[in-house]
Amino acid sequence: MGNILDTCMKRNKGGEFKYRDGRRYDVNFDPLVPGLDKKKLVYPLPNDEDEMDRLDIQHYMLRYAYQGNYCAPVTDLLTKRGARILDAGCGSGIWAMEMAQDFPQALVTGIDISPVQPRGQKPPNVDFQTVDLTKLPLPFADGTFDFVKMRFLILGIKAEQWTEIIRELARVTKKGGYLEVCEPSLAVHEDQKVMQEIMGMVAPLVAARGVDTQIATKLKSHLANCDLLSNVRETSRVIPYRRFPEDEGLDRLSQLVRQDAIMAQAAMKPVFVMRGMPEEQFDDQIRRATEEMAVSKGGMRSHVVWGMRI
Repeated sequence: MGNILDTCMKRNKGGEFKYRDGRRYDVNFDPLVPGLDKKKLVYPLPNDEDEMDRLDIQHYMLRYAYQGNYCAPVTDLLTKRGARILDAGCGSGIWAMEMAQDFPQALVTGIDISPVQPRGQKPPNVDFQTVDLTKLPLPFADGTFDFVKMRFLILGIKAEQWTEIIRELARVTKKGGYLEVCEPSLAVHEDQKVMQEIMGMVAPLVAARGVDTQIATKLKSHLANCDLLSNVRETSRVIPYRRFPEDEGLDRLSQLVRQDAIMAQAAMKPVFVMRGMPEEQFDDQIRRATEEMAVSKGGMRSHVVWGMRI
């Protein structure tokens, strides 16, 4: 890991942002209230330090669950000098920086709508660019990258955009290279009554923005139907929410997924407050959801799908 943990705390301070209730958002942030223009979909969660910390937690959770930073058979490709890697929607930049450390012969590019990644202390073979993934075409030539990775952008991409974005990512992938996509299922276990209440309020808001909350189960079809990809494969993991005092490793993993879920819900606080919910009510709901998750039989399911560029 080297100094990646320290580096992740030294974010870029540039860019234009909007602030609401103590949280920082993209300058085009739409607080999901009726009557606003829904044609422009902007990532609805904050892009401040707390959110970057959550994304780092999410990264460690996924790396532990899948026992690595990727599932596609790309190790041999990436050990070649001059190999190119693209992290599409790189968030905090932690995946890109770890890949840059793991493959020092490769060049790693991370793109994101928000310029919040480290611009100073970082591996010399990683570069971050401010690029809106939904504004196509991407600023890369055909067949630029040996490996393209995109994950957990379920809230940042409209349902009708998935097909063209996946094809665009395949376009910039070299022949013989791989595109890999990972997304979570937003399904809630029947014993999570409080989380069902929360998701019951969130679902219509994101649906109004054109988000497909079931995209995780459709990824394989999207990649299989792309004319630039073949050999499409899929795997999935369920990370349980409940505590495991008898298993230190599993208990740590479940703690990470609980943190990720609760921090994501807490990040929506300004939205609910703006829609009239008292802060005390929201805080109590998050507290009860946290207690509920620690004993729930449910978990967070994620799907990883990859295909080879032809």
